[in-house]
Amino acid sequence: MFDFPSDAPLFSINGTKTVRVVSMHDGIKFDAVFRFDSEFYKFPVILGNIDDVSGPLVYMARNKLFEMITSSQNVDTVTWRKKDFDNYFNVHPTYLTINCTGMDKYGRVLADVGDFAETLLNEKLANLC
Repeated sequence: MFDFPSDAPLFSINGTKTVRVVSMHDGIKFDAVFRFDSEFYKFPVILGNIDDVSGPLVYMARNKLFEMITSSQNVDTVTWRKKDFDNYFNVHPTYLTINCTGMDKYGRVLADVGDFAETLLNEKLANLC
């Protein structure tokens, strides 16, 4: 039996982390692997304070996010489905430095990633929450 201390510190994911992107969902969400101590955990990540748009702009936002994550402008992702993005990240390990600001009500990590949110807002591919 474990002895659980009542004065244990609160768990926080906040702060700057280097993560490996392993999957993309849409223009503002992706899955990333985090390292804590010597263990690895996968968390869904969402760009903080923005909401994606609906309709065909979702695909444009997704493609723009992929371009920003990978720094690649020469990959044609127009017809890609989720499995194609997953395969890309499996073959091409992609790392990002993100600033975690907390978790949302769905258990996703809220994060600031460079100027990603600002770029999506400026190009009208996302809205403020």
